Amino acid sequence: MSKVDVTVIRNLTESKKRVMTNVVQHIEQRNNKKRAWRWQYSLITIIFTACIGLFFYSQLQFDNKLHLSSNELPILDEEEISFMLNEYNPQSEQSRNDFFQTMIEMDAYYAYALSKGIEINEELIDKNRRISKQDLENQLEDEDFNNSFASLELTFDEYFEKYIEPFNIKGSARNELLKDYQKRYENSFPLHADLGVKKEAIDYLTAKYADKIAYLKKKYQFSIDPKDAYVLDPKYKTGYIVAIEEDRFLVVSGEIKDLIGHLSNEEIIKQKENGIWYPLHEVKDKIAIGNMVSVTHSMQERLGKYSFVANLDEIEILK
Repeated sequence: MSKVDVTVIRNLTESKKRVMTNVVQHIEQRNNKKRAWRWQYSLITIIFTACIGLFFYSQLQFDNKLHLSSNELPILDEEEISFMLNEYNPQSEQSRNDFFQTMIEMDAYYAYALSKGIEINEELIDKNRRISKQDLENQLEDEDFNNSFASLELTFDEYFEKYIEPFNIKGSARNELLKDYQKRYENSFPLHADLGVKKEAIDYLTAKYADKIAYLKKKYQFSIDPKDAYVLDPKYKTGYIVAIEEDRFLVVSGEIKDLIGHLSNEEIIKQKENGIWYPLHEVKDKIAIGNMVSVTHSMQERLGKYSFVANLDEIEILK
């Protein structure tokens, strides 16, 4: 999902409609499955897979850099929203909200990158183009996808250029934002980097385009708050803050107050056989090492035998 010198996607063809149908079907199928969360398989990632090919770029060179320009791709394009809803009418409220959330997120990455003067290295674009084309070739080995592709009556290159490019540009913007985040926090966990960039981008978009978002929600009857990315089952942890470092803090359960400062983080986690690292940004000035806290999260990845990385939905300082 991506970017270039495009005066965008007007006069939609039947081929484009078929492509969008495939995306709708991916989301409808996703909503019929149990939502077992792994951050890599967020809705955005699914649409990356459906449209194939991250970070594609074919035109517009300047000093070996791709300069993002607000004149190239529209942000919160009502024509695209109207087309998808009018032509395909997703059956569930959740499907409609998922589409809107995805558009918000992708446009947020793009708009936020514009605001930061992001540049995309041409060599990296070339590399990602090769990867994207290989991804598409791999997808064509799937019978269902191959049949859908054949129905487009387009060559491989035509499909790649016409229907992957805008999403790839926005995906490239996200990729550059992640690299910027990782420069600020060199040892950040991928989950925290992903969520940190997403929050920064969505906060920027929802502040700058608040009226447009409110208008779109009212007109198309979307019920989701764009800052609420996903509805997930909450999980709870009560414990002590053992460490605060860079972009995260560590919570370990059990009687550990006497261990803090005497054992390393790893030793405490191993001794108590538990530990979760949470993102720090929302609570940086509110917590301290030694606080007992109750934390709610909904996304989690294993880091080690007894340690995990998670998002942060809510936190209560108990003492």
